[in-house]
Amino acid sequence: MKSFLTKIALVGGFIAAASLAAPNAQAATPEEELVKLGYPQINEAPPKPFGNYVNGHVAGKILYVSSAAPQDVNGLYGKKGGWIKGRYGEDLKADEKGIKIAELACFRSLRFAKAVIGDLSKIKQVLRMNVASLSTTGFKNHTKIADGCSNFLTTVFGDKGKHARVNIGNASMPFGIAMEITIIYEVE
Repeated sequence: MKSFLTKIALVGGFIAAASLAAPNAQAATPEEELVKLGYPQINEAPPKPFGNYVNGHVAGKILYVSSAAPQDVNGLYGKKGGWIKGRYGEDLKADEKGIKIAELACFRSLRFAKAVIGDLSKIKQVLRMNVASLSTTGFKNHTKIADGCSNFLTTVFGDKGKHARVNIGNASMPFGIAMEITIIYEVE
């Protein structure tokens, strides 16, 4: 539990109080934040690629990770560890589940990142996120579902999680998965 000090000052004849974090209070690491959010899998062995590719590469100070599909790591929507499939505008919607699917894909991207750099605290900034979702031609809420990942990144990293973003709808996706998310990170 974080401890706080209160600083009291006389300002313009009024007493003003401000809370200050105690010098020994430390912010949670991204891994600790993920565990707190219900994702202890961040501390497990990294996912293995399905083909002739790697989880990611660092070039200079830029970390490029492979695209990440939503995996139901906690068994919320079916078999634990299973892939979430479906088409937005047909059997998936821009509702709580549809948004959570983007969060699950985002979490998988963070597992790829950790596999490459070893410690998510090395991420200085989330630079850009691309979201490709399997959707009908009439589906218009790509931005709402992509917010599932964007909100997750800012929860885990704070301001370092703010990023540029691209949303696109696709007529087909590998294995019928609901979406793929690709994230580019700046690292130390």
